[in-house]
Amino acid sequence: MRPVARQPNLPAMAKARIAEGIMGGEWKDRLPSERPLAELLKVSRPTLRIALRQLEKDGWLKCEKRSGWRVLRKGSARDTHMATKTIAFLSPHPLSNLPSAGIFLFGDLGARLAPLGASMHSVHWQGTSKPRVKRGLAKLYQETQADAWLLFRASAETQRFFSQQNRPALIIGNPAQEITLPAVQVDVGAVAHHAVTALLRHGHAPDRIRLIIPQSDLGGHTFVARSFVRALAPHVSGEKVEQQILRHREDHLHLIDDVHKVLEAPNRPTGLIVLRASATMDILGHLTYHLHFRLPDELSLVSLDDAPFMALSVPAITRYHYDYNRYSTKIFDQLCKVLSGITIEQEHLPITPEMISGETVGKYRPSASS
Repeated sequence: MRPVARQPNLPAMAKARIAEGIMGGEWKDRLPSERPLAELLKVSRPTLRIALRQLEKDGWLKCEKRSGWRVLRKGSARDTHMATKTIAFLSPHPLSNLPSAGIFLFGDLGARLAPLGASMHSVHWQGTSKPRVKRGLAKLYQETQADAWLLFRASAETQRFFSQQNRPALIIGNPAQEITLPAVQVDVGAVAHHAVTALLRHGHAPDRIRLIIPQSDLGGHTFVARSFVRALAPHVSGEKVEQQILRHREDHLHLIDDVHKVLEAPNRPTGLIVLRASATMDILGHLTYHLHFRLPDELSLVSLDDAPFMALSVPAITRYHYDYNRYSTKIFDQLCKVLSGITIEQEHLPITPEMISGETVGKYRPSASS
């Protein structure tokens, strides 16, 4: 069963595009009438009216009964709100060490911004202790002098720091608890819940399913763990479900040893749900080439992540995939909003991946030794 994708916020997208057109000098004195404007933006007239009323409330427009919508803010074709803007793409690792999604988003967003006169550059920094995070980020923030920040895989402390600054910041991923910054996120919680139900449906006992995630405070990892616990709650006690979660180091050091110990323990797992694509591939190689597991007869494997190289794996991995282009478009739309002065605080736009069925999940048929 494919997860149900949530619909985009069309009024907000129309609002951002109208504001961008005003600041770019496309509409200097008055907007076109509703019908041609709705056709241009490819939205319905009721959706357009919501966007127009929001822009009026924010001081961009004024509705005049006889002459339509009058533009209050002024822009020019040469000097748009995006021109000469600098956007910093902040990540915990250098660009070359980022997953395929991070590399794609950096390149695609840079290409979208360039024709508008804006530029984007990669900045990486990772702190450990809280005092170091605050001091290090304060120095980086001051030295970079970016007009806006994109936070990719940012820790809770990093998100908290940027929520207290006066320059716009947008989270690419899941916000940590109590963080009010806007975010464009992948709905990993829904995906984790779906993966558990898929394994249960294929005959796996609830207490023999394991979740493998990095040990960190990233918001997405928290959502995955909570959804895993919630999906198994009707079958297994909360305390026991927590013991079914294996947390590994980000650098995968000792990952294989830890998985090996789990598989040798009494009541060994029959289904593994792995968050990261890179960890999935490491585990798959160990299972098939070193431990000689037959997938899925003796063990099922699900990846909550996808990467181009996973399509070539043998056996084919059951995994969850989302459209990078659609993700980038949502981020770009939100970025246009924050740079045009539209407040989008606490607006979270999720993308729900779809399951790609592979050979690593099937009807569980335990062998005599399992």
